Amino acid sequence: MTLATVCIPICHETYFLNGSIREMLKHKHENVDYEILVMDQTVGQNTRKVEEICYQYDEVKVVKTKRIDAGYPLDIGARMAKGEYFCSLDADAFPVHKNWLNLPIKIIEKFGVSFVGNQTGLQNSYEQFNFLHINNYYRVSTTEVARKISEEIGFIRPQNKPNADIAYNRPNIIEGFADNGVQAQIFADQEGYGPKFSVPIDTFIGRTPQMGIYGMILGGLVFHMVFGQTIQEYHPSWLGEDYFRLLKKIHDTTLTEELAKELVSLSSDDNHDFFYFSGNESSKVEVLNEENEIVQFYKREMQS
Repeated sequence: MTLATVCIPICHETYFLNGSIREMLKHKHENVDYEILVMDQTVGQNTRKVEEICYQYDEVKVVKTKRIDAGYPLDIGARMAKGEYFCSLDADAFPVHKNWLNLPIKIIEKFGVSFVGNQTGLQNSYEQFNFLHINNYYRVSTTEVARKISEEIGFIRPQNKPNADIAYNRPNIIEGFADNGVQAQIFADQEGYGPKFSVPIDTFIGRTPQMGIYGMILGGLVFHMVFGQTIQEYHPSWLGEDYFRLLKKIHDTTLTEELAKELVSLSSDDNHDFFYFSGNESSKVEVLNEENEIVQFYKREMQS
């Protein structure tokens, strides 16, 4: 059986956490075992809530980290991970299929892929670099790759490194501001860690006025509410009444099994593009068609 480390940074999303862990255990594949690291960036009452939730589960370890950004706890998690594979997963996300880890692991092993996850198009904002950005809200790699990135350049934003309690071996690629995980993904492609495979956003619940979609299902594998970790950074008008109405329902009831099913059923609008980046210096991000070997393998495995 393969051991995978699941690294979950948490800041504000305590109302999601117990349900997310429950759904992980519910959708456990017979070929994959978990080590779950909850990277606790909470304060006050939320810290006690995280401890009360996590101490129910033998698979879960709580690691207290200071709040810097979404990438910093991944740097710490990657360095202490015991699993052969490393999955970063937002606390407001949860599996919806037993293949949520097993299939990315199979794709990495069969096709030599460095990362499996979902691309956000963020690479389009950094046109001076040739790379594909696989977001950290759901992303799978070998632990070896994740640890190398953590030690060399970091998943942390480059502008936040002075606040970190750990050292990095290399200077920043990007001077000044960069979004979460961008520098890490550029580094992976520059160092030739291997191709990247992006599963589609199959469905989503709705669109916010200014911040994009929410309530999305990624490749039929994982549901992601979005914005949970950074909720306090946004003006309410940016996310809209519909988003906050649904978030309040989750907050008031916590993520029960019934509510998890409801969230999945609400997700309806669809988009089915798979993306691939070979990692070669002259390569471009490709949209894969139905005949592509990896896409066909992916669909066969999802049906088996």
